Amino acid sequence: FRARYLGSTTLISEGQPSKPMRMMQAQEAVGRIKTLGRLHFGPKYQAPVGENQPSTDVDLFVSAEKIMVLNTDLQEIMMDHALRTISYIADIGDILVIMARRGPVTTPSGGPGGSDPAHRKRQAKVICHVFETDEAQLIAQSIGQAFQVAYMEFLKANGIDDPGLMK
Repeated sequence: FRARYLGSTTLISEGQPSKPMRMMQAQEAVGRIKTLGRLHFGPKYQAPVGENQPSTDVDLFVSAEKIMVLNTDLQEIMMDHALRTISYIADIGDILVIMARRGPVTTPSGGPGGSDPAHRKRQAKVICHVFETDEAQLIAQSIGQAFQVAYMEFLKANGIDDPGLMK
Protein backbone atom coordinates (compact mmCIF):
# COMPACT_ATOMS: atom_id res chain seq x y z
CA PHE A 1 0.00 0.00 0.00
CA ARG A 2 1.14 3.56 -0.69
CA ALA A 3 0.95 6.17 2.09
CA ARG A 4 2.61 9.27 3.47
CA TYR A 5 4.42 8.76 6.77
CA LEU A 6 3.76 11.76 9.02
CA GLY A 7 5.74 10.66 12.09
CA SER A 8 5.83 8.53 15.22
CA THR A 9 5.37 9.17 18.91
CA THR A 10 5.63 7.03 22.03
CA LEU A 11 2.85 6.71 24.60
CA ILE A 12 2.83 5.03 28.00
CA SER A 13 -0.21 2.82 28.51
CA GLU A 14 -1.44 1.27 31.76
CA GLY A 15 -2.70 -2.31 31.90
CA GLN A 16 -4.89 -3.58 29.06
CA PRO A 17 -6.64 -0.50 27.61
CA SER A 18 -10.17 -0.88 26.26
CA LYS A 19 -10.95 -0.28 22.58
CA PRO A 20 -12.29 3.25 23.28
CA MET A 21 -9.12 4.02 25.29
CA ARG A 22 -6.94 2.76 22.41
CA MET A 23 -8.86 5.02 20.00
CA MET A 24 -8.26 7.98 22.34
CA GLN A 25 -4.55 7.09 22.36
CA ALA A 26 -4.53 6.93 18.54
CA GLN A 27 -6.18 10.36 18.39
CA GLU A 28 -3.62 11.68 20.90
CA ALA A 29 -0.80 10.35 18.69
CA VAL A 30 -2.29 12.09 15.63
CA GLY A 31 -2.58 15.33 17.61
CA ARG A 32 1.03 15.08 18.75
CA ILE A 33 2.34 14.42 15.24
CA LYS A 34 0.23 17.14 13.61
CA THR A 35 1.45 19.77 16.13
CA LEU A 36 5.00 18.46 16.62
CA GLY A 37 6.70 21.36 14.86
CA ARG A 38 4.80 24.02 16.80
CA LEU A 39 5.23 22.30 20.18
CA HIS A 40 8.90 21.41 19.94
CA PHE A 41 10.45 23.90 17.53
CA GLY A 42 8.12 26.90 17.46
CA PRO A 43 5.61 28.10 14.87
CA LYS A 44 8.18 28.68 12.13
CA TYR A 45 8.64 24.87 11.81
CA GLN A 46 4.93 24.11 11.50
CA ALA A 47 3.55 23.79 7.98
CA PRO A 48 1.96 27.11 6.95
CA VAL A 49 -1.82 27.21 6.57
CA GLY A 50 -2.81 25.66 3.25
CA GLU A 51 0.44 23.69 2.91
CA ASN A 52 0.98 20.02 3.63
CA GLN A 53 2.72 18.77 6.72
CA PRO A 54 6.24 17.45 6.05
CA SER A 55 5.93 13.77 5.17
CA THR A 56 7.71 10.87 3.51
CA ASP A 57 6.21 8.68 0.79
CA VAL A 58 6.24 5.05 1.91
CA ASP A 59 5.07 1.60 0.92
CA LEU A 60 3.43 -0.50 3.64
CA PHE A 61 3.76 -4.28 3.38
CA VAL A 62 1.42 -6.47 5.43
CA SER A 63 1.80 -10.22 5.97
CA ALA A 64 0.80 -12.80 8.56
CA GLU A 65 4.26 -12.33 10.13
CA LYS A 66 4.99 -8.61 10.01
CA ILE A 67 4.26 -5.06 8.96
CA MET A 68 7.11 -3.40 7.12
CA VAL A 69 7.39 0.21 5.98
CA LEU A 70 9.73 1.07 3.11
CA ASN A 71 10.84 4.63 2.27
CA THR A 72 9.82 4.91 -1.39
CA ASP A 73 12.55 7.42 -2.34
CA LEU A 74 15.50 5.75 -0.59
CA GLN A 75 14.29 2.16 -1.01
CA GLU A 76 15.18 1.70 2.65
CA ILE A 77 13.30 -0.12 5.43
CA MET A 78 12.04 2.45 7.94
CA MET A 79 10.09 0.09 10.23
CA ASP A 80 9.75 -3.63 10.59
CA HIS A 81 7.33 -4.82 13.30
CA ALA A 82 6.41 -8.44 14.01
CA LEU A 83 2.63 -8.73 13.70
CA ARG A 84 2.40 -10.03 17.28
CA THR A 85 3.72 -6.67 18.57
CA ILE A 86 0.87 -4.68 16.95
CA SER A 87 -1.58 -3.70 19.68
CA TYR A 88 -4.05 -1.52 17.76
CA ILE A 89 -4.79 -0.16 14.29
CA ALA A 90 -7.00 2.90 13.85
CA ASP A 91 -8.31 4.44 10.67
CA ILE A 92 -9.52 7.98 11.27
CA GLY A 93 -10.67 9.35 7.93
CA ASP A 94 -7.56 9.39 5.74
CA ILE A 95 -5.26 8.88 8.75
CA LEU A 96 -3.94 5.44 9.72
CA VAL A 97 -2.37 4.86 13.14
CA ILE A 98 -0.44 1.65 13.79
CA MET A 99 0.39 1.07 17.45
CA ALA A 100 3.16 -1.39 18.39
CA ARG A 101 4.20 -2.53 21.88
CA ARG A 102 7.77 -1.64 22.79
CA GLY A 103 8.05 -3.40 26.15
CA PRO A 104 7.01 -3.05 29.76
CA VAL A 105 7.80 0.00 31.87
CA THR A 106 7.59 -0.07 35.64
CA THR A 107 7.05 3.18 37.52
CA PRO A 108 6.45 4.07 41.16
CA SER A 109 2.76 4.33 42.05
CA GLY A 110 3.26 7.78 43.54
CA GLY A 111 1.90 6.77 46.94
CA PRO A 112 3.72 5.74 50.11
CA GLY A 113 6.27 3.05 49.40
CA GLY A 114 6.46 4.12 45.74
CA SER A 115 9.94 2.66 45.44
CA ASP A 116 8.71 -0.70 46.79
CA PRO A 117 8.27 -3.17 43.87
CA ALA A 118 4.88 -4.23 45.31
CA HIS A 119 3.58 -0.68 44.82
CA ARG A 120 4.71 -0.15 41.24
CA LYS A 121 2.29 0.26 38.32
CA ARG A 122 2.64 -2.02 35.31
CA GLN A 123 2.76 0.07 32.16
CA ALA A 124 3.68 -0.57 28.56
CA LYS A 125 5.46 1.66 26.09
CA VAL A 126 3.60 1.88 22.77
CA ILE A 127 5.02 3.47 19.63
CA CYS A 128 2.38 5.02 17.37
CA HIS A 129 3.14 5.44 13.69
CA VAL A 130 0.91 7.93 11.85
CA PHE A 131 0.26 7.73 8.10
CA GLU A 132 -1.95 9.62 5.68
CA THR A 133 -3.59 7.70 2.83
CA ASP A 134 -6.88 7.43 0.97
CA GLU A 135 -6.70 3.69 1.71
CA ALA A 136 -6.58 3.95 5.54
CA GLN A 137 -9.68 1.78 6.03
CA LEU A 138 -8.53 -0.83 3.49
CA ILE A 139 -5.07 -1.05 5.11
CA ALA A 140 -6.63 -1.43 8.57
CA GLN A 141 -8.88 -4.22 7.23
CA SER A 142 -5.87 -5.93 5.59
CA ILE A 143 -3.96 -5.87 8.88
CA GLY A 144 -7.02 -7.36 10.59
CA GLN A 145 -7.12 -10.13 7.97
CA ALA A 146 -3.39 -10.77 8.53
CA PHE A 147 -4.18 -11.31 12.25
CA GLN A 148 -6.90 -13.82 11.30
CA VAL A 149 -4.55 -15.72 8.98
CA ALA A 150 -1.80 -15.76 11.62
CA TYR A 151 -4.28 -17.05 14.23
CA MET A 152 -5.49 -19.84 11.92
CA GLU A 153 -1.87 -20.79 11.19
CA PHE A 154 -1.17 -20.85 14.95
CA LEU A 155 -4.16 -23.15 15.57
CA LYS A 156 -3.14 -25.45 12.74
CA ALA A 157 0.49 -25.59 13.92
CA ASN A 158 -0.73 -26.56 17.39
CA GLY A 159 -2.99 -29.35 16.12
CA ILE A 160 -6.27 -27.54 16.72
CA ASP A 161 -8.43 -28.49 13.76
CA ASP A 162 -11.90 -27.62 15.10
CA PRO A 163 -13.47 -25.61 12.25
CA GLY A 164 -15.73 -23.90 14.77
CA LEU A 165 -12.69 -22.23 16.34
CA MET A 166 -11.50 -20.84 13.03
CA LYS A 167 -14.65 -18.90 12.13
